[in-house]
Amino acid sequence: MPLRRIRKNIPCTPRWVVQAVLAHPGLTLLLAVALTGWLGWYTVSHFAISTDMTEMVSDELPFRQVRKKLDQAFPGQRETLVAVVESDAPEMARAFQEKLAARLRRMAPEAGLESVFAPGADEFFRRNGILLRELDQVEETVDNLAGVQPFLTPLAEDLSLPSLLSTLGDFLIVGGQELEDAETLPKLFASMNRTIEGALQGRLEYLSWQELMRGDDGQEDEISREFVVVRPRLDYGKLNPGRQAIQSLRAAAQEVEQEVPGVRVRLTGNVALKSDDLRSVESSVGLGFGLSFIAVAALLYIGLASWRMVLASLATLLMGLTCTLGFAMLAIGRLNLISVAFVVLYIGLGIDYAIQYSLSYRENMRRRLEKHQALAQAAEETGNALMLCSVTTALGFYSFVPTTYIGASELGLISGTGMFIILAATMTVLPAMFALMPTDLTQGRSLSLGRRVSRFPARRARLVTGSAVVLIIASLALLPGVHFDANPLNLSDQDAESVVTARDLFRTGDNSPWNISLLAHSREEGAREAARLAELPEVARTVHIGDFLPTDVEDKLTALQDLEFILPPLPPAPEPIEVRHCEYASCRAAFENFGQALETYLRESGRGQSKAARLLASVREFTARLSDRQSGESALRLLEQAMLRPMAALLESLRDLRRAEPFGLRDLPPELLEQYVSPQGVYLVQAFPSEDLSIPENQKRFVAAVRAVDPEVTGPPVAVLESGQTISGAFLQAMLIAVGLISLFLLLVLRSARETALMLMPLTLAILYTLGTMTALGIAFNFANIIVVPLILGIGVDYSIHLVQRYRSGNESAEELLGTATARGVLFSALTTTASFVSLAFSPHDGMAGMGLLLTVSIGLMLLATLMILPAVLALWPGLANKHNKAR
Repeated sequence: MPLRRIRKNIPCTPRWVVQAVLAHPGLTLLLAVALTGWLGWYTVSHFAISTDMTEMVSDELPFRQVRKKLDQAFPGQRETLVAVVESDAPEMARAFQEKLAARLRRMAPEAGLESVFAPGADEFFRRNGILLRELDQVEETVDNLAGVQPFLTPLAEDLSLPSLLSTLGDFLIVGGQELEDAETLPKLFASMNRTIEGALQGRLEYLSWQELMRGDDGQEDEISREFVVVRPRLDYGKLNPGRQAIQSLRAAAQEVEQEVPGVRVRLTGNVALKSDDLRSVESSVGLGFGLSFIAVAALLYIGLASWRMVLASLATLLMGLTCTLGFAMLAIGRLNLISVAFVVLYIGLGIDYAIQYSLSYRENMRRRLEKHQALAQAAEETGNALMLCSVTTALGFYSFVPTTYIGASELGLISGTGMFIILAATMTVLPAMFALMPTDLTQGRSLSLGRRVSRFPARRARLVTGSAVVLIIASLALLPGVHFDANPLNLSDQDAESVVTARDLFRTGDNSPWNISLLAHSREEGAREAARLAELPEVARTVHIGDFLPTDVEDKLTALQDLEFILPPLPPAPEPIEVRHCEYASCRAAFENFGQALETYLRESGRGQSKAARLLASVREFTARLSDRQSGESALRLLEQAMLRPMAALLESLRDLRRAEPFGLRDLPPELLEQYVSPQGVYLVQAFPSEDLSIPENQKRFVAAVRAVDPEVTGPPVAVLESGQTISGAFLQAMLIAVGLISLFLLLVLRSARETALMLMPLTLAILYTLGTMTALGIAFNFANIIVVPLILGIGVDYSIHLVQRYRSGNESAEELLGTATARGVLFSALTTTASFVSLAFSPHDGMAGMGLLLTVSIGLMLLATLMILPAVLALWPGLANKHNKAR
């Protein structure tokens, strides 16, 4: 019967509901406030947000099942926090890593840390790491140390700046030509020049003796990176579960920086990315809600010309929003990074109901109707259209509930239900508020949009429809360019530390945070799989437990025995090798002597002139700086640290080489074993990409190549690709369901395929125009902005329903249609909706910003289709909609 009443244009809102509200407005508000208060309390006490984008798809999908197996075998692989330690000198990066890992292990219980893993930064690998190199590399290391033995011996006895400069000066005079031929001396000149210039400018630029001694062929500006991987104890009872671990890690890094200055530490990893995402989403939603609320309030005042009506409308909106949030916590128990957007969407969608009711009420009051009669008639006049809007918009959202995209499924359930909640609030709370307010609406501004503007589409109908056809053709031509961007990093705040760091690691390839994992049931199987993967050009390197077990141990130990005669005497481990601070006068004299040795080298040598000359200029400038002790002291101490601390770290590592001994699988540190061997005997193999996986084509090639070796692989690249395909399919499925259900519903209500098509026409055009505009502007669909689809489905039908229902039930022609309160309501509804979405476009979270931009564009195109093209079509073909007399 409600469908028949709507079809016949008979009010479907039960008369007793309106009568009861208007008879007892105070009691109605009291009950509404009580319900809202209880749901608000429940929301606050049970509020939670899931920030894991990988959890946005169903666990039943095959790739999620494979991931589950990995998580069960290696729980420490998932929720990790990674400290990336960076320095120009590998010695200092390793020193910082070791100290940070040791400090974190000590503070683990009170800091909420489950485990701390620092690859290669423990006593075991300091002693035995040399055995993991190839035999020829070990022999080359021993030979290199033999060559620099005369240089190391005086520094082992006296690690001070005068000793270093004296030793270097002797080498320039005695062995400079030999070192120059080996390309070592030009590199030394360049490195020393950079370090001295840094000290003169107040910067700590470490000089890496390790790179010089091993003849490193890398770039001079190449950054050395070490990693500390932390598995935090996450408190899911808090809004940001990883906050304590992040704060603890930052505090520890700041303490270590006092001991090892000049090293940069940045945080990334799953936990840091989620935390930064959550912070930017909180900021986005808070900012979006505030700006949306202000913009909506301002536009409401322009449209309603009464602050009382504005406040009543906003209060109704807030009560509906609170009740919808309460429903979300009751039905689902959380929001996610997609469904959290409903807060802003709700403002734009929900205020439409208040606008339509308020404008109808105002129009009745201007006809001099008694207040209660005006309120009751407004409910009757708008009830059918608002009911249709609620159902069609809810169908658009509910169509996502059965899909495998959980993020949109939860958004659909929350937002769809919210449409019925705001309908109920508009038909009860808003009339009750108006009934209790003083009447000041009779002297309002005209509800006309302006005669010229409102009559243009109908008077220029052929021009408008012709332009619409041209846009259709252009949009169809652009359709092939529509694509889906599945990279979740593109949705995050691009200035967030965790995102910037992750992108830097992407470019390094073999340290990419996006690697692929597979499981083996024996060590031998893992080695075979790793060997097969290593042959792929898309794979830079593989890692499995066998990589930490040495081969040719006896031969390597034999080669290392020569170190007993090559290395100078050093303090026994673990006693640190200390830097001796020199007297100011002796340091100044040492610089003068070194400058003279450098001048002698330049006179007698025919090669390396340019780098040596630049170094000499820097040495002279530094010597001149030392003539003024007040300014020279700080530069001198910076230079001491920059030159001598890496040497101390190098000597300590060389001392450990003499302590290497054979070891097997059971001798490996537990922190390493748990990374690659599970208690159930499952072995982990990891493959790292040779290309930057932030480029989609590289990612697809990498995943396809590894899956050709073993189809059951998992990891972020697999999850991102599979999630993208799942979500694209889910939205296509949801769109077809939504269009089908909305069409069927309208057909049942209207019993006219012609009128149903008329109502769906602006929706179809808006979707087509939006897709074409996306291609033209280079905008891709992603995990966030793809919710534009259900929104357009809901809003598009809403606007059409309002205008077509007014055209069917009123006495206005197509030319007069835009001069009605209904058209003005559609316009102001669109403006308020747009205002609420525009605020999202300024969000620091790129996903929210992109969503706001696309929603704004789509609403603008929807407005074009509804207020321009629809009246033009009605003017050309007035028989498309059947006129009905109003039934009372």
